[in-house]
Amino acid sequence: MINDIFILSQDRHYLSAQLARYCAWRAACGIIKEENIHILSLHDYILTKNNEQKTIIYNNNAVSWRGNDWLDFMLLRYLVAEKMSYKDNALILSPFAFANWDIRQLLNIDMADNAIIARPNYDDKNAITGYDPHVLLINCDRCNDWSFQNFLSMIFNHKIKFHDFIFLHHEKDKKIGTLEKNWNVLERSLNTKSGITTLHHEVIQPWRYGCDFSHDAINYCQFLIKKFQLQHNGKHPDPFMEGFIFARMREAIDANFIDIQDIKHASMNGLMRDDIAFCLGFDNL
Repeated sequence: MINDIFILSQDRHYLSAQLARYCAWRAACGIIKEENIHILSLHDYILTKNNEQKTIIYNNNAVSWRGNDWLDFMLLRYLVAEKMSYKDNALILSPFAFANWDIRQLLNIDMADNAIIARPNYDDKNAITGYDPHVLLINCDRCNDWSFQNFLSMIFNHKIKFHDFIFLHHEKDKKIGTLEKNWNVLERSLNTKSGITTLHHEVIQPWRYGCDFSHDAINYCQFLIKKFQLQHNGKHPDPFMEGFIFARMREAIDANFIDIQDIKHASMNGLMRDDIAFCLGFDNL
């Protein structure tokens, strides 16, 4: 039985994390109370200014750590077992992993003797190359070596490569079970028949579609995003995904999971699209 759900986040993903929290609560059908669905925000636990001169190893290169790049929130994975006092089981979600329907079967999953359960990634020869990090189940007792501060030290001292950390390559001493694909569906189009859909491609996230991504470090990704948007004449390529996500967001506002002022602030700071009020059915924010 999963006792708590943790959604990992950082400043730029704050509102999508709030939406993911609402979707998890909605799909848990009363098994998990609202207070047991937590958001961990990176900047509550690590000060960027204290680490701005540090580097991490990414794709075999030393790159500056900025503290607000796309997947930096994944560092918080190592805080969850500590938060649970190394007891019981927990579900870890990224801020773009949205539960679509009843997840009670997932919450009641038998961990058996696994420390972690995750969706494997495969190469063209069907060999496992790592595990997708957006939906993880962990047995906190079997992850009793997970220490957030110790892990940060290993990352910044280049003892672990960031890429290896993301895909659990360094967890070879732990038994990792296979999560059914339906509980972590990675798609560019929304699949409402899946238990959890992960919209991890920034280019298609409805709440950010059309935003300026020039602040991001990877210029080539910026080029691909601009090209993608031009190909679709500035319109989101999946109107159904747009409608579904904005309907859930409006529900989250009505249920007090999302504050309308936070949406206004995010839009003013370029973290949400300019026409977000219209998308949500408001005259203005």
